[in-house]
Amino acid sequence: MSYIQLQNGGASNRKGVKYVHLAWNEWDPDKKRSVQRRFYVGRLADGGDVVVNKRFSGGDDVRVPMREINAHAADRATFEAWLRDVSGGTAAPGGVARVDIVGDAWLARHLAERSGLTEHLIGIFGADEGGALAGLAAHQFVTGHALYRAESWLSQRELPKAWKGPLVSESSVHGFVTRIGADTGRREAFLESWSKRFQGGGALLYDATSVSSHSPSLELEEWGHNRDDEQLPQINFSLAAAPDGMPLFYRVTPGSIPDVRTLAATLLIARDYGVERPRLSLDRGYYSAANLRDLLALDCGLVMGVPWSVAQAAKLFKKHRARLASPRRVFLCKGVPMRHVADVWRQDDATLETHLFFDPGRHAEMSLRFEKHVFGLVDKAAREKFRDWREAKSWIVENAGTRAPCLRVVTETDGAARVEPKPNRIAAATARAGYTLVLTRGRTDNAGGAAETVLRDYRARDTAEKLFDAFKTEHGQYRLRTANDDSVQGRFFLGFATLVLRAELEKRMRTADLHKSMTDASVMDELGKAKALVTRQGTRILLEVSKKQRTLLARLISSGKSLHNR
Repeated sequence: MSYIQLQNGGASNRKGVKYVHLAWNEWDPDKKRSVQRRFYVGRLADGGDVVVNKRFSGGDDVRVPMREINAHAADRATFEAWLRDVSGGTAAPGGVARVDIVGDAWLARHLAERSGLTEHLIGIFGADEGGALAGLAAHQFVTGHALYRAESWLSQRELPKAWKGPLVSESSVHGFVTRIGADTGRREAFLESWSKRFQGGGALLYDATSVSSHSPSLELEEWGHNRDDEQLPQINFSLAAAPDGMPLFYRVTPGSIPDVRTLAATLLIARDYGVERPRLSLDRGYYSAANLRDLLALDCGLVMGVPWSVAQAAKLFKKHRARLASPRRVFLCKGVPMRHVADVWRQDDATLETHLFFDPGRHAEMSLRFEKHVFGLVDKAAREKFRDWREAKSWIVENAGTRAPCLRVVTETDGAARVEPKPNRIAAATARAGYTLVLTRGRTDNAGGAAETVLRDYRARDTAEKLFDAFKTEHGQYRLRTANDDSVQGRFFLGFATLVLRAELEKRMRTADLHKSMTDASVMDELGKAKALVTRQGTRILLEVSKKQRTLLARLISSGKSLHNR
């Protein structure tokens, strides 16, 4: 139950103004006691009216009788929505005219509906909490800003009322996310329900990342291999995804646990969630002889990259390099000519299928870029005058970086020095550019389509890696500063919902071939310019929409709907 609290002004308040707050008590699990929370409603004016906080009134001088404030104060869940309504925050005859941003909000809502995210959130958490989670996910997806800014952002968008209810208010949002983090039952029920939506898929992309923490009191926080090279303890966040990059479920584990040790439990969870014939797709970072033995013992399908530093990989490269140069090995992958050779990989007594791929176009591009950089350094060094070989060597270390082994110092007869390229080193550095070696196990593809299918499953990890980058750099999970484990779990759950929206957009941008010309952020920036006027009488008028905005929506959304529809 909530109540109204009046507060006198400070010592400098000569006019004796009183400030009105809505207050309530709630249990603080960290302090192990009940604490008071409150937010500012407005100030008490002469005559007994309350001048409403401009956060609710949109900047206008709106006054509400104190008796009405008291009459609605008992129910905190509806008080903020009521206050916004009477302050002109919603369309009503005689209300306040406003301009809503409709473009990015319309796309976020459509992605949430088409992906099934809205349906599953509301189905598990109910209309109010599920709607609030959808609204917060949309805010994180579009802006990546802190949660306390969600209320302001949502209030400016044309979104369902449940998406911007009292749970997303600045005073309630952190408590709400913490409660979601503490509700393990409903979070797991959502993940199970969501995964079963894609239970027909076979491949299971899997990757993990670390999230650094500044808090000393989180139970999950431990020292481990930090992927950001930060001297901070961490929490590990791992993600399982479908072949098209759509997230299926996630796991949060202590930071000291190696990625490969989480795979056995992940497979059991995947099977329990209804993923048929799970087949792990892992990048080269997972490979080691010991890890491969553990993976073979898991009795599941496997698609795994191998680094060229492994002796057996280097041997296979030498064996098949000439064959991969022949056009007889060509197949088309999304219209791009690739070359493929199959062989076997031996690990102790086990035998795995090995696939070597060669992309001539990528080889030429990477070799040209590498040579351009090296010879550019040589040209730059030619404009310098080195008195001896030590000065030239120092210049190489300072300017060449990882390209330093491809350069050498030549001493002239007068003692001066110059920098020259090492042709053999340059050739060796680009020899394996465009080549990929992939191990597979437990595949049932026919011979004709095996090469393309293996390459597709392996390359699909790129989407998962992009999602991780977005999760940490764009969605607010780069570093943790909370001291509450429930808050961490709630933030990660919200981050997962945000990744669903990101994956749905990535899929549509690939289909529309927009990745070559626009980024996700530029799409949102452009659509955020589309607006609609809501008059005092509640009439919605869509303002001018540019051709670029109409084209974007038409290419991303194929439902036939437009911004003219709410």
